[in-house]
Amino acid sequence: MTIHLAAIDIKRLVEKYPNDQELGAKVRKIYWDLKQEKNKYILHQ
Repeated sequence: MTIHLAAIDIKRLVEKYPNDQELGAKVRKIYWDLKQEKNKYILHQ
């Protein structure tokens, strides 16, 4: 399963989290949040 993060403003994230570790953590959080929301949607159909 692939979740596309195209809707996320990468430039804004990079400016807000200039530290690579912080940026990576934020991107991972967004990934898992989107995955969880997608799973909830699938389960409730």
